[in-house]
Amino acid sequence: NHLFVNALLNGKVNAKLLIDTGASFVVLSPGIVKGLNINIEGASPDVKMTLADGREVSGKLLKLDTINIGEVRANDVQAAVIYQENTFQGFDGLLGMSFLKLFKFEINLEKNKLVLQKL
Repeated sequence: NHLFVNALLNGKVNAKLLIDTGASFVVLSPGIVKGLNINIEGASPDVKMTLADGREVSGKLLKLDTINIGEVRANDVQAAVIYQENTFQGFDGLLGMSFLKLFKFEINLEKNKLVLQKL
């Protein structure tokens, strides 16, 4: 079972993210980052990431000004963009621990619900 959330990134781009407590960062597709008008060329060194299925992919680290999920907001969230365009099928990225660690969170798969409380 998977749980997806709709997130508003930097107050302007909507993204469908898969909640992934095993991901160190929020991880985004190149198309979403392009919509955010973030220039990643030369912004930071390349990083290697291993996905849950074992694939190793390359990307760059970046910082999102804000992530809103419903009424909940986090500021200055560390994220990564993956270079490969088709890494995620039917969604835009992963909601990883760089966001989730800012909250007390509960994932209820039976109710298809994420509960977030500020720490």
